[in-house]
Amino acid sequence: MKVKNTIRGLIATIYIILIFTCPILEVSKLLLFNLTKQELTLQNEIIEIIYLIAMTIFPIGLIATALKNLCCNMGGLMSHLKEQLCCLPFLILIIASIYTHLTSQDMTPIPSTCPSNYPYKLSLTRVACFIRLINLIIMWTFTTLLFILTIVDCFGYFPTNNRGRDNTIQSRLSDFFPPDRDDDIGMTEKRIK
Repeated sequence: MKVKNTIRGLIATIYIILIFTCPILEVSKLLLFNLTKQELTLQNEIIEIIYLIAMTIFPIGLIATALKNLCCNMGGLMSHLKEQLCCLPFLILIIASIYTHLTSQDMTPIPSTCPSNYPYKLSLTRVACFIRLINLIIMWTFTTLLFILTIVDCFGYFPTNNRGRDNTIQSRLSDFFPPDRDDDIGMTEKRIK
């Protein structure tokens, strides 16, 4: 159990760092692109704002949740929110994919690897290029880790306080699909007979 808690703590720490790093890098990118208008221009400012808002909601939600947990016992609420937000990785994947596609031409004609031998007009341009590259790497690392955490949690790898409860994926997802659904009526009638 100690190994699982250590792994859980390590993954949570990395995840929290990524949650706060994404909006910081996006704000830095926007400021640097604004300072290097002679050489760099944002191709799609709307997607930049949508991405910034989406990536800012996570840290604010994390801080609000932490404050609520300090004030009162929010275990039941956290469990409920966790169940309701199961589609979050797919939403983040969609946002990351659209963001990557629509901002792929931001650095044209500068190569996306930000080489040192490229003739930059301003020294800030290379810094802006690195910030954009790091932002993309962190965004995709965040998205990948979110998917991994969701899958691992569905299989019950993380320790829970539900002692004595079956932690298989079927039992963990049973809260999402209660047995009294309309499409289970035929199955229920067969079990009764």
